[in-house]
Amino acid sequence: MVDPWPRHSADNNIAFNGDKMTSAFERYRTNTVIRPNGTGTSQTYQQQSNQTPVGPTVTSQPAPAK
Repeated sequence: MVDPWPRHSADNNIAFNGDKMTSAFERYRTNTVIRPNGTGTSQTYQQQSNQTPVGPTVTSQPAPAK
């Protein structure tokens, strides 16, 4: 049978940045989020602090079952 996977898929020598991976793992472990900064030049890209969430919140109780 012919192997359906491409030859380069067997390469397990994946290049990565160890410092970045370590900090990402630490943020995952401690459940810490880094808020993204907008890169636009317009004020419209900045998030307003008085926005209300859309949809149910995580702490809201589910609707009663009928």
